[in-house]
Amino acid sequence: MATGTLAPQFWFQALDDAGVAVAGALVNFYASGTSTRLAAYSDAALTVPLANPAVCDAAGRLVAYLSPVAYKVTVTTSAGVPIGPTLDPVVASAGATGLIGNALGDVFVFGGDPTSPVTAAAYPAGATFDKTHAGTSVMLLDSASLAPGTYALRGNGVAQGAGTLSVGIFNLSDGTPDTPLAEYTTNSTTGAVGTSGAITFAPSGAAKQYAIKTKITAGSGESWGNRLVRTA
Repeated sequence: MATGTLAPQFWFQALDDAGVAVAGALVNFYASGTSTRLAAYSDAALTVPLANPAVCDAAGRLVAYLSPVAYKVTVTTSAGVPIGPTLDPVVASAGATGLIGNALGDVFVFGGDPTSPVTAAAYPAGATFDKTHAGTSVMLLDSASLAPGTYALRGNGVAQGAGTLSVGIFNLSDGTPDTPLAEYTTNSTTGAVGTSGAITFAPSGAAKQYAIKTKITAGSGESWGNRLVRTA
């Protein structure tokens, strides 16, 4: 049996507290969680940007198309007086279904060779693939393609002896390939699952190379099953 969906609101309409349309209301579009303006568009092909803030018509109406990323939206009168609360995040429903990470759980599998021991006391320096952990893949990602949420690195590790194993995710593209965006650690001698803190990806607009590096404080260790996960 077919399942219906609600029809979209075909245009935005600015209303005051009494429900009266606000002529010439201003709609401000920002990247979610920031004060950085982010373009909205007057066409579905996303080729004609609206003014930002965009100006509603005499009936308080505005037609806007959003990129498939998370926005923060505020509305004011033409004089700049706020109308209603800040809306954050706002994601275009038509584009959201094509985003990576719409559901919680695994987003990308980096992997890792459990038979290749980790012996380095520091993360290998450099942005070339031979500096990444053995058996892992490199992820090419524009953060614009990620659904809004919290992302972390999760994987399996074991430390042989008294050392602490560290596994980090790195941006190889932006000149800081030796500083992890996030990492997890383990000193388990029998193996454990580790989960990093939240990852802050590079700003949207270009694909970046993300990779896994490993180190251990003493002795040797192994790391495998590393993956990008959406946790919230």
